[in-house]
Amino acid sequence: MAQKSKNVDATDRAIKLKAAVWAGVGGLMGGVLGIAVATRSQVTGSLAFVLFLGGIITGFCIVYFGSLYVTFGTARTMGNIYHPQGRTTPPIREYSRARTLTKQGNYERAAAAWELNVAEYPEDTVPYMELGRLYRNQFNDYGQSVSWYSRAAQNSNISVGHLVLVTQEIAEIYQHKLHTPEKAIPFLAELVRRYPDDPNVDAARKQLAELRKGIENG
Repeated sequence: MAQKSKNVDATDRAIKLKAAVWAGVGGLMGGVLGIAVATRSQVTGSLAFVLFLGGIITGFCIVYFGSLYVTFGTARTMGNIYHPQGRTTPPIREYSRARTLTKQGNYERAAAAWELNVAEYPEDTVPYMELGRLYRNQFNDYGQSVSWYSRAAQNSNISVGHLVLVTQEIAEIYQHKLHTPEKAIPFLAELVRRYPDDPNVDAARKQLAELRKGIENG
């Protein structure tokens, strides 16, 4: 996990560096605009230099901080607009950057982006589940996969559908990847305990009974 934390920091630095590069262009454009204003106003000397320097600083700041806002702040801002504080339904987020990196096969950076999403939106189960999937399918790190899936299962906001899916994934890993099916029993049992009458849990209930029977006969 220390390596993944470094990846998060590296991704953050890369985003800020890219914003700074574009901000440099914005600064040059601001300087040109400052010169144009000075020329049109027939201003010369130190005042013209102030307009030029002010244009550079203004252009740089607008582009730099605007880029960072778009990258880090849009999702949260839109969530506040469409889902004001006090509503019980959590906002639906797209996580476009993390999903794009995953589709591109840039899995290290995708994991770092998903971990940033976990830090920013700890109440949402989607980033936890995506990390569980990423560690299972791309890194073949089944221990970390179970860890992320478990954190999703422990999230108080998880829906019954997501909990069923997460529990199935954990059971699959323990049975067919780690070959320790008995470790899946507590997760299946907890799902059945929480939703004893939900038809979506029937498969988990059956699987739990089969695992217990297999261990008893083993």
